[in-house]
Amino acid sequence: MAAMTTALAGAFRSERLTYRAIEDTEADKAFVFRDLNSDPAAFGMASFAMHQPCTRQKSDQNIESALKASLLSVFICLPGNEDEEVSDPTPIGMLFLSDSGFASLAYFRRTRLGIQIADAHQGKGYGTEAISWAVDWAFLWAGVHSVALMTASYNERALALYEKLGFKVEGVSREAIYMDRKWYDMVQLGMLEQEWEAQRKKSIRVQHRRDHKQLCELIKENRQDVNAQERKLRAISRLSGNAGDVFAQWRGRFWRLAESRPYMIARQGLVDSLLNIDTRHASQEAAEHMRDMLQLARNDGMGIRNQLPGQLLRLGQDQEAYDFMKWWAVIENDDEHDASDMSLPYLDVHGADVFEPVALFTNDSPIRELTPRVCVTLIKLRLLNDLETLQKAAPGASLDSRRESVGPIVTQREDILNRDDHGPHIEELKTQIRALYASVQKSNKYFWPALCSPSKTMNQPLPGSFGPGSPQEIHIFLRYNVDSWYETKGTTRRIKALIQGNF
Repeated sequence: MAAMTTALAGAFRSERLTYRAIEDTEADKAFVFRDLNSDPAAFGMASFAMHQPCTRQKSDQNIESALKASLLSVFICLPGNEDEEVSDPTPIGMLFLSDSGFASLAYFRRTRLGIQIADAHQGKGYGTEAISWAVDWAFLWAGVHSVALMTASYNERALALYEKLGFKVEGVSREAIYMDRKWYDMVQLGMLEQEWEAQRKKSIRVQHRRDHKQLCELIKENRQDVNAQERKLRAISRLSGNAGDVFAQWRGRFWRLAESRPYMIARQGLVDSLLNIDTRHASQEAAEHMRDMLQLARNDGMGIRNQLPGQLLRLGQDQEAYDFMKWWAVIENDDEHDASDMSLPYLDVHGADVFEPVALFTNDSPIRELTPRVCVTLIKLRLLNDLETLQKAAPGASLDSRRESVGPIVTQREDILNRDDHGPHIEELKTQIRALYASVQKSNKYFWPALCSPSKTMNQPLPGSFGPGSPQEIHIFLRYNVDSWYETKGTTRRIKALIQGNF
């Protein structure tokens, strides 16, 4: 689900460009006439008509005809700059995918591509980027079988570009174009669906290898930094006349030792770099680092308590996540509790009832962070999924088959698995989920819409600081938790139902 949301959000963008529909408006028609069709060179390279000045009326007629016959008609735009007075995208060209009026082209899922770039923006790679985007769009979203385009043999630069992009020459109309007292061939090129797929897979593999290598290099650098900071910390400890192990002596109170903080910050950097790799192994290692960092600094000066639950939920450790969050919620109620006091128990909640009321995590509690409330909401949604699955199970289904259909918490509860009617418990869970939803909504009105469409938030740089209830607070939460949500069936649908008031 997260991948689909990201794909939808980015469907009309490429690396440097955005694409918007061409409108039947004066402004759009004026741009086409002024910047494209009035430029003799740009018009001559894109059109195969007799080379003569184009009237405004003819330009408008061509646009209207193209719009009627097009599968896709877009302006190629430079994105707007929100920091400047004019923030709207700036058109620099146009692109069409059309059947050119031939019904057979649409029937056989074949489309033709046409493109024009204003002269001032040529030679910058925008044409390459736009064509690549259009071809991807055609195969990914429009379900075409082949994309064709045509060019004149005198346009050698275009021919070289098209072949570089993977188009193959399909045919030549000899001496079909007359220009400057010479005859030139009309060259038709095309790309089949399977050719695009093979090329795309190769490109993705190359990019994945490049990205993975970069991420692994970053992890390697972070490991080296952690080791260097550890050596430095131990050296400082020895120079101060301390013969013991600084990690053992200060365990639990590590954050109080100012010299330990560069080490803890380096270790946080390692955790963040591990989470850039979307594998179970990386999540497991990150979770282990977080656990150990909490044991070193029990008062949690790094905010690990807001990072670890999401990883535990990704790893299917729902009970541990709930126990962890409940322990922190309980001590929030105790003003005199000092987590760094080694004589007191630490994270000693085990096997708490995940079906219990949620007052500890709603607005009646002193908890300020989003993470516990949102993660408990996810746990409750997972339980709801399980109970609804059991409710729909065939009468007489075996205990083993019921276990196989539910998550890690319910699979251990034979009392629930053997229950015939889950209706009342389903309604109770829904009531709890509504209360949690309202609590989060009251704390940060931006959160639930952002969770349903996270890519816009996550594509922005991480904020340096943020306040409770701010959009920036959401970014931090999504960084450590969004995967666990989108790996849980039906969560987006249910949150949208809560937003619309029909949950």
